[in-house]
Amino acid sequence: AGRGLLQDPHNLMEGYGVALYERPQTVLLNYSYELPFGRGRQFMNSTDNWGGKILNGFVGGWSVAGVSTYSPKGTPVLLPGVDGGNTAPGAAIRWSLADGTNAQRSTDYSKALIGGDGNFAQGSSAQGVLNPAAFTRTPDYTLSNSPFVFPNIRNPGFFTTDATLLKKFHFSEVDSRYLEARIEALNIFNHANFNDIDNDPDSSTFGGVKGKTGQRLMQIGLRLFF
Repeated sequence: AGRGLLQDPHNLMEGYGVALYERPQTVLLNYSYELPFGRGRQFMNSTDNWGGKILNGFVGGWSVAGVSTYSPKGTPVLLPGVDGGNTAPGAAIRWSLADGTNAQRSTDYSKALIGGDGNFAQGSSAQGVLNPAAFTRTPDYTLSNSPFVFPNIRNPGFFTTDATLLKKFHFSEVDSRYLEARIEALNIFNHANFNDIDNDPDSSTFGGVKGKTGQRLMQIGLRLFF
């Protein structure tokens, strides 16, 4: 109610529905692997002489780790008028559905993509995931005939993999003392993910996908354990 989603305080069940952050399926993989070379590992673990120490400095102490997240379906699409695009300030909270309107799943997000210039990327003939003709303004001081969220019409899902390459440099006979070098990559495969759908019927790109996100980001860091 604090977000303006509830239009009838005398009918709380009118706001019953899936959570705004609900994602039906999500696969999360968290993994790490220490290469079996160098000090304390199975192979090439001798540091009794300078040759062994130099070899350990190159091949020892390496580890890889990562987190992969795959969510094929995004969050549900809010009805136009919720969180922006009100039909009339202070008069009606949401838009209404036109007579005979049916909800239909659509995942053709690439055709509905909005470019950096604020227009549909595939030209003026492109159409968004939502049909503008399906919505009509709710008369002032009346209630919308639609729920505030469409459970079967989803924002785009996403896939991303974050990976880390680590190298330990021991500077003491004590195993807990070492310098760790880290190379981290967010979305290492540079997989393009879509943003949410434009749900404002007053917008020229209503129903369009608001561009792409998720470009690869990399960083290097050092950590000293003593």
